[in-house]
This record gives sequence, structure tokens and C-alpha cells, in this order.
Amino acid sequence: MIPALENCLLDMKSNEKAVVMARSSICFGSHGCGQRIPKEADIMFKIWLDSYNEMSLMDQFSQLTQPQRVQGIKSGAFSLKRVMNVVSQENDRIRKEYFTKNRFAEAQQEYSKIVGFVKKIPLLDEETENYVKSVTHKFFNNMGICALKRSRYKGAQDLMEKAIETSSGDKKLLCKSYFIMGKCHRLRNYFKTAKDFYEKALKLEPYHQDIQVEFMLLEQDKKQKSKEDRTFWGGAFEKSFEKCENSDSEVSTLVGSVNSKPSKSSNLDKNNNVVEDHPKAFLEFVEKFMVGFKNAKSQRQRIPEDRLYSRKEMLYIANQAEEYGFDANMEVDEDANQHLVIKKLKKY
Repeated sequence: MIPALENCLLDMKSNEKAVVMARSSICFGSHGCGQRIPKEADIMFKIWLDSYNEMSLMDQFSQLTQPQRVQGIKSGAFSLKRVMNVVSQENDRIRKEYFTKNRFAEAQQEYSKIVGFVKKIPLLDEETENYVKSVTHKFFNNMGICALKRSRYKGAQDLMEKAIETSSGDKKLLCKSYFIMGKCHRLRNYFKTAKDFYEKALKLEPYHQDIQVEFMLLEQDKKQKSKEDRTFWGGAFEKSFEKCENSDSEVSTLVGSVNSKPSKSSNLDKNNNVVEDHPKAFLEFVEKFMVGFKNAKSQRQRIPEDRLYSRKEMLYIANQAEEYGFDANMEVDEDANQHLVIKKLKKY
């Protein structure tokens, strides 16, 4: 679009008519336009701006340079109220089209686009600055929830750090950030750090029921983790005691274990069956499933439910899905049963 029309449309409103006289320097200049418009010709335009698409304002605004954005806001073409309406409409669209349908990866991508749009708004006054900080904080929280739903706990934690950095002082938004941050750490078994964030959130909203529930889940997870540790290490000690009892004497066994050099065949063969993070059969199953799904025509597929998966196993499946370029979500069916579903992401 030539500068004459561009500058004029920035000052116009819906259903407005205008007659514009423009010099050749901001029209077609020394090139002209075919046989109809000669070189170095001044031009008169008659313009009727019937309507425009509010939802496309994000793309239009993003394509402008920063001085053009400032000019547009000062002239009223891009008022803060209009920008707020567009952002609100986009938020509603993302919630309806993606979030409520458990399409958390697409929702997170769309929220990221809005954050990029909001950060381009010129901070001409305190009201605009507070709005940008508040909305940016809100959408970082939404992105963090999407990452949590996708079992991307470290990614959600990184997003919450950005949210807290951009906080405008809104207690409700900050409480939500602390809550999500605590949940990220709880699910990663960092219980002390999780408790610290839950306490920060509770100071901001002392009667928040979800925080109270998270404290209960935190205690349950701590007990479960302690039980698993006792089972694992207890089994290790039992094996060592069995070795001691089978030896001629406890002293000779201990001295021999200290002074003798470990042979390659003594412990390696016996330690093949030691419990690792994941059994070999499970790793082979996940690899086979991912390769099969990659070559399949289907866009989504449930993980086989012929067995129960631990939290670590589900997290491993989610990480492997991400390496293959897939997305892993927990979905709830009509009977309130949860299923781990792998989806192929759209390429933008």
C-alpha cells in the first residue's frame, strides 16, 4: 500500500468517507502506475472505509513499525479500548477452540502469539503500562497451565518465572503463579520448594481451597516417595545382609570386600537385574509405540491401557513423544476416566 493511503486509513474510522489530495512523493513518485497515472503525478483519492475486521487488527498492528504504532494510538486508530477488546476476543476464542477441547499444545502456541502482540503496545502512559503487565502475566499463567496439562513441568516452571518477573502487583495473578510453581515442584518431587511456594500463595489468599488440597497432596506424595525409597534401599540392605550370612565369617567378608579388586564378572552379571529408572522391556515398548504411531495415518492414539503406569513412566512417555515431535495430554472421557493420549502437532 502506498504511504498516502496508509497514512489516511490510520486516521479513519468505520463507515467514514474521505477525499485525499496527495503529492507524488507519497504516491507513485517517478515510477507512475501504468498508463493511467503518469510519473510525478499528484493524486486525489476518494475513500470509503465501509468496515474492517476487528480480529485482524492483531496482524495489522504487529506489521507496523513502532513509530507507526505510536502514531496510530495517538490518532485514535488503535485505542487502548479497541486493543483490549481484541485481546479479550482472542482469549475467548482460544479457550473455546483449544483449551476446553484438551488441545493444550495449540492453546499454548496461541497464548504465546497474544503475549508477543501485547508486548508491542507502546507504553505511552501508566494505564497502558499496567494493562500490558497485567495481561502478559495472565497469559503466562495460562501458558503454564497448558504446560502442566501436557506434563511439561520444567517448561511450566520456566513460564511461571517469567510471569512473576512481569507481575504488576495483582495479588490474584501472583497467587496463581505461586500455586502453579508449587505444583510444578511437587510433581518433580521437590517437596520443600513446593511447600515454600504454596505458603507464599496462601499468604495472598488464605482461604483458597485449591491450595489447601495441594498441601494434602504434597504430604501424600512425600509419604509415597519415602515409602518407595525405603522399599528400594531396604531391598539393597537385605541383599547385602544375605551375602554376609552366606560367607564363612562377617569379618572375612568385609575385609575381602575392601581389599579385593572388583572383578568384571562378579557384580556386573548379578547387577543386570538391578532396578533402574525404567525396565528394558518398557523402553522397548515405548520406542515401538512411537515409531508405529509416526508411520501411522492417525493423528491421535491412546497409550495401551493393559497395565498401570507410574508417574515416572508417564513422564518418560511424554518426554519421548516430545522428542518425536508429538504431544502428550491427559484426557478425561465421559466416565471420568483419565487416558494418556499422543497427538501429532500441526506444523505452522
